[in-house]
Amino acid sequence: MVKNLVYELNRNGMKPSTITRVVNAISGSEEVDITSKQCTNLLRAERKNHMRRECHGIVKHIHEKSKLDGSHYFSMDLASDGLLKSILWADGRSISSYSQFGDVLMFDVTLRWAMRNAIRNFIWNTRHWFYAWHINKHVIEHLHPYTIRHTDFGETYSKWQKSKTIEEFELRREIMQSRYNIAKGSWLDDMYIQRYYWVKVYLKDYFTAGMTIS
Repeated sequence: MVKNLVYELNRNGMKPSTITRVVNAISGSEEVDITSKQCTNLLRAERKNHMRRECHGIVKHIHEKSKLDGSHYFSMDLASDGLLKSILWADGRSISSYSQFGDVLMFDVTLRWAMRNAIRNFIWNTRHWFYAWHINKHVIEHLHPYTIRHTDFGETYSKWQKSKTIEEFELRREIMQSRYNIAKGSWLDDMYIQRYYWVKVYLKDYFTAGMTIS
């Protein structure tokens, strides 16, 4: 019962130290309290078991793909304990597309540090496209004051970001600034400055293979 509770609290985003306090608080007086170290060890073991199950599913899927595609390629790198460290795979269509168009890199993780600087300094000749989920997360927070005061703001903003041409995008931006009094230094103003990283009309000439992580 304690194990299941620890796993459930962890899935809900609690840290081991917090989980320890919660579990000990709701456990009966006859039960021995768990320590933060025991909690951490439980979670580490569970993650390792989950990784093994996940890796097995990945390898099985790759083998099935190889049976259907004679040009399918994959390579695996294993750690000393037998766990999967990394895997590289490409189907026949991707290999053919690469020979004609080049690379498309997708970072399917949430990173806390400056991805823009890392890409600029270490992955040269790469076009960086912002993660749509991050933008939409901030949209709710920063645009709420405008939507309260102006009932048509949401529709105007949507049309602005979906502009078909650069000229249309710039014109709609001027209209928004005038109509809703968008201040310099505001989040919307900052997003306009960074438009080359997220507005589709500025990115449409770059090959992405249709890949997205949003």
